[in-house]
Amino acid sequence: MLSIDKPPSHLLLDSPYLKKFWNRRYELFERYDMGIQLDDESWFTTTPECIARHQAKICTCDFLIDAFSGIGGNTIQFALTCGMVLAVDNVYSRLLLLRNNAQIYGVCSKISLICADAAKLLRSLRVSCPARSSHEQGNENPNLLNSDGAKNTEMTNDCSAPEHSSSSALDTPLLQSPISKNCIGSTVVDVVFMSPPWGGPGYTGIVLPPGSSSWNARKRNRWFLEAAEAIEHTKNLEELPSFRAALSAARHLCPRVVTYLPRNSSIGQLLCLSWPIEECGCERCSQTMEICFEEYVLRGRRVALGVYIGRFHDLSQSTV
Repeated sequence: MLSIDKPPSHLLLDSPYLKKFWNRRYELFERYDMGIQLDDESWFTTTPECIARHQAKICTCDFLIDAFSGIGGNTIQFALTCGMVLAVDNVYSRLLLLRNNAQIYGVCSKISLICADAAKLLRSLRVSCPARSSHEQGNENPNLLNSDGAKNTEMTNDCSAPEHSSSSALDTPLLQSPISKNCIGSTVVDVVFMSPPWGGPGYTGIVLPPGSSSWNARKRNRWFLEAAEAIEHTKNLEELPSFRAALSAARHLCPRVVTYLPRNSSIGQLLCLSWPIEECGCERCSQTMEICFEEYVLRGRRVALGVYIGRFHDLSQSTV
């Protein structure tokens, strides 16, 4: 937890690469000097405030879920433009930091905190088909209850202490019932935003493009040689923890999903994010979604990509 006016010694000794992030602290939070708190990982995982503000304007809605909230870089900006924001993170201490930071921006009353795995939580909130019986809905949608009827996960108002969620009820699979395969259903969730952890500074990887499974050994070897000489390697999205599972659950839950991803993400993999989801046969997941990319630039340097899946009326392809 850091909220001091000069870089702590461990930024220079234990984690020297964090010094550059300290120098950019006002890009992360313009109100940093008012008591903003971060943990070590948050220095390089928090969305810069100007980018988060831009994303919040596009995602203005009644109810938004921030599936990987961290210490609140995006959550706070969403709370300024949305009616209610559900902030989800699997690290309890980060939610406590988020609560502190939200108080500084005066948006605590519009944020609910929940400590849970993002993919499991989104699956537990999946759409129920109106045509299904109440008995079937009760079996597949446990509403986060344990055996004695008490809630394991509480969505709290006013940024009160977030509750832990460890119930096996969150492990329910996506839409096992064939009755719901032709049903889109309705949902109170307008947008799901996710900024999954990328792996820290220096993240790299080599990703074969779509169609490479048909390459012969000679073509494959030539491609690897050319990729090794590239200025910046491509980030493999398959390496992001829980991202695929969370994205599949989010697309089933609501028609609009936004992801904040590394600047060197594979274009082929990004396009695949809008393709039909094979694991689910419902009408919504079987559709190819609209997709749009945004490139974010700070200090003349590309820092990240925004991927908008679904229809966003205020969105235009742009460089921010």
